[in-house]
Amino acid sequence: MSTTIILPDELASALQMKAERRHSRLNEFVVEILSDTINWQKESYPTIEEVVAETKALPPNPAMISWASDSLAEWLRNTPDDEPFDPAEWQREWDQVETEMKAIEAADMLADASFS
Repeated sequence: MSTTIILPDELASALQMKAERRHSRLNEFVVEILSDTINWQKESYPTIEEVVAETKALPPNPAMISWASDSLAEWLRNTPDDEPFDPAEWQREWDQVETEMKAIEAADMLADASFS
């Protein structure tokens, strides 16, 4: 089948130069480019599900396995109790954090206003 494509002069010149560098005729070079493009678009890429399935099918990597050195139950029995929670102290600390955040926001707004 024969098809005629009218190209802008700049594009035609660039294609001609590239074809000459490859020691090929212009029409052969254009057919090669179009074929590569069509074949590339036909390639299918794996879905996320396929990637996950492939990953799950991989054997375990022994270098990534670390065996337990102690009993978890024993470790949990011997952990110190949590310190008592003081809601009033927590609220004072949170109020301090909010004050700092408001100061940062105010400084940011001033900086933004100076750029406008």
